[in-house]
Amino acid sequence: RVIVIIDGAGSMSRSTGTVTLLTLACRRAEEFINSLNPGDRAGLIDARDVPAGHLQTPVLGHQKIRERLSSLPAPAGSADLCRACESAIAALGRETSSSREIVVFTDRQRTGWKPDSDAVWNRMDDQLSFPSVRPQIWCVDVSEGRAPVSQNIALGRIPLSREFTVPGF
Repeated sequence: RVIVIIDGAGSMSRSTGTVTLLTLACRRAEEFINSLNPGDRAGLIDARDVPAGHLQTPVLGHQKIRERLSSLPAPAGSADLCRACESAIAALGRETSSSREIVVFTDRQRTGWKPDSDAVWNRMDDQLSFPSVRPQIWCVDVSEGRAPVSQNIALGRIPLSREFTVPGF
């Protein structure tokens, strides 16, 4: 049993010159789906601000997954990859198979993983402890070897210990 997660964040609209990272992710996901055995069940989650479970419960018909991959909306906003993984873990927890995998097709953006939120990671750890068979989680970086990130930069306020400071401090 496999659930494929596609990162739908705006950063996936970056182009390699001919195709977007979302298109690459969908192609790689389709290649992966094509490598499955005919009896393998697969599901699909589109990771956005609120992940959309297009085929969250794994199904036998791989053609349905391919159709959904080709009709995903354009990337926009941010992706909550942790929440998408939680949805996948929950869906796989209802399965009876002894093999459960989650494959995330994404770019190198860290914001979708909420790295600084201990609560998110504790919740995911708790959820991973419930199923009798713990799923394997794989991440495929579709931006590998592509142009460097140049537009997804954020500036934040730097808190100082005092109101005034000297230059270079």
